[in-house]
Amino acid sequence: MKRFLFIISLLSLPASAGSAIAMDMSGYQPPAPFGVFSTATADSPEPMQSAVSFTFEKVGEPDFKRYSTQLAMGITRNIEFGVNIPYVDDSVEQGIEDITFSIKHRFFEEGNYGPSAAYILTGAKSSNNEQYSTDGGYGGGLIASKRIGPLQVHANVLYTDPNQEGLLNDIRGSLGFIFAADHNFNLLAELIARKSYLSRSLDQAEARIGYRFLYANRVYSTLGVALGIDDKGPDYRILLSISLLFPKKKISVEALD
Repeated sequence: MKRFLFIISLLSLPASAGSAIAMDMSGYQPPAPFGVFSTATADSPEPMQSAVSFTFEKVGEPDFKRYSTQLAMGITRNIEFGVNIPYVDDSVEQGIEDITFSIKHRFFEEGNYGPSAAYILTGAKSSNNEQYSTDGGYGGGLIASKRIGPLQVHANVLYTDPNQEGLLNDIRGSLGFIFAADHNFNLLAELIARKSYLSRSLDQAEARIGYRFLYANRVYSTLGVALGIDDKGPDYRILLSISLLFPKKKISVEALD
């Protein structure tokens, strides 16, 4: 009997880690105003300008909370360095996920008919947390952005190869929309689909809506809600973030360059 219980306890260890990874891994996330929710824009901060976001997520089924800090810093006019540091609390376990570093390079500027385009390279440093880590990893992706009057359309495809044995590649595609309802008020919408580390097919799809306010030309507040549109991912998600742009610059939410 003791041997049987011992075997069961060993088998339960990877299952617990797997369930944590399956619930949602943050990976690359853009700070406002250089993203919708998880969909990045091809725009970047000006040289030596930085955007810092403090983000809270409340997710249902599976139930957990995530507190994240995202940074984007302009290196040149079209190159950006980024960091995402997420902390997860699922009421049973708490800890830091892998920390993701990124370089985004806008290699094509928007024209009258064509979009602007950028590629992104990512690297994740392992948090050494058995519940919330993939032992780091590397990835990349493509970003396209287009303005059509007061509407911005952004499309992302991102790929991550984890270091942990037994995990598959993570692939995420998203389409985001930013509508400038006023000079300091935006309406947001986003569709996101994802194949996680534990699946060979799509296992997460969400529709997200929300809004963003700009205060004093440097402070952005974003509120959004998401609903799962399949039965594999989370049922719902509430997103709240406060973002600061340094140094202060007179810039409107619908006219970032």
